[in-house]
Amino acid sequence: MSNQPPMTNPPQDSGNQYIQIYGNPGDSGLAPIKVDFTTAFKRAFRKYATFKGRASQSEFWFFTLGNLVVIFSLFTLARSIGVEPSGDTNGIGTILGLAVFAWYLVSFLPALGLLVRRLHDTGHSGWFYWIVLIPLIGAIILLVSLAKKGDVDTNQYGPAS
Repeated sequence: MSNQPPMTNPPQDSGNQYIQIYGNPGDSGLAPIKVDFTTAFKRAFRKYATFKGRASQSEFWFFTLGNLVVIFSLFTLARSIGVEPSGDTNGIGTILGLAVFAWYLVSFLPALGLLVRRLHDTGHSGWFYWIVLIPLIGAIILLVSLAKKGDVDTNQYGPAS
């Protein structure tokens, strides 16, 4: 038995029960919510090494898009000034190479945590990532799993939003 008084008016739809029981879905940190581009980055870096809970499609894909834009921008900058970041030994090439390496270091754990939380939202364990070891078909299966809509109900990894 809980100490909470029984609800006299049941929620109208299944989404409201989580708001009434758990508070605002965005407050728990476990529930996936629809986010915009900047919020996706903030949430990913704020929960940089969190491997529990769930992440919505928008949170995962906006962060992935932003990550690719940063990497593409660094390489484009290098090409526009006529420098190859991977094979140049002069100062500018070294700085750009270090910038790319630093970005990889900074974004690796947030991206990994977000990937695991996105897999949780689709009902898979984080270990499901290793399906990519199956040549070609594994990457396709993972991509389909990441792109599909998350579970609408609570699953073993947390409540839905």
